[in-house]
Amino acid sequence: MGRHRQSILERLLNNRCIDEITQCWNWIGYTQNGYGVFRIKPSLKWYYVHRVSAAIFLGFDADSNKWILHKCDNPRCFNPEHLFIGDHVDNMHDAALKGRLNTFGADRRRNITHCPRGHEYSDNNTYTHEGSRYCRECKRLAQQRYVEKRRVVIS
Repeated sequence: MGRHRQSILERLLNNRCIDEITQCWNWIGYTQNGYGVFRIKPSLKWYYVHRVSAAIFLGFDADSNKWILHKCDNPRCFNPEHLFIGDHVDNMHDAALKGRLNTFGADRRRNITHCPRGHEYSDNNTYTHEGSRYCRECKRLAQQRYVEKRRVVIS
């Protein structure tokens, strides 16, 4: 007898465990980086479960560049009542409102006025590279040590 192929909706609903407290529909199948994923034949491409759920229940266009965000902050959840459509900016705003962005380190570093060796981070003594700031005096001293080392090796 042939094997019954489940519809995509049946596969979703058969691979969920509903949390009685949060009402999250937790995916009990395979995950990648905490998010539920599964393959849809014939392409066998991996799909995020929450995106498929949004396509089925919220009318989300799966080919869209939009993001599917979780109100519940549970990456395994695919309950359509816990999902909303947004973009990267919406995701960052949502994360900030929920206190999930770690800005403490950046704020703390911004208030540091001197480099680890005690040189002041002034306009004349500071340069930035790829978002980090560096002390020109420390860089000058490091270059001086390098040149002196090279002189000893070459002599």
